[in-house]
Amino acid sequence: MLKKVLTIVLICWFASLAQAADSDADHEMLVEPKAEAPRVPPHHFVDRENVALFGAITMSRLADVHSTYRNMRLGYPEAELPQALVNSRPGFVAFSLGMVGANVGAAYLFHRAGHHKLERATSYIHFAVITASAARNYAIP
Repeated sequence: MLKKVLTIVLICWFASLAQAADSDADHEMLVEPKAEAPRVPPHHFVDRENVALFGAITMSRLADVHSTYRNMRLGYPEAELPQALVNSRPGFVAFSLGMVGANVGAAYLFHRAGHHKLERATSYIHFAVITASAARNYAIP
């Protein structure tokens, strides 16, 4: 009985190997070679554009911190972040600068992986969001 079971298992295994080889050959004949997409030319991570972006993000983060404390002096509470974080000035500044560091780290990981468009997009989006937040805070009378 065991001999029959092993024979059936071996026959099924060889049949599956043959079928897989046939399907791979058919698949290779049907698939057309892909045209390579134009690549963004490589650049150094610390180039002029990244330095400007990281500096702009740092300035907009500091403007957001200033505008948040300005609004708190005027009597408007912070709505987006926990009050315990905002009430601690060193903690809030450290949080903001830590977010700049997180942005630099994410951009570096994208750079190392060869995703140069995502590297720049991360910084542009971060800058836009934080600048909009600071502008909204300064717009409050």
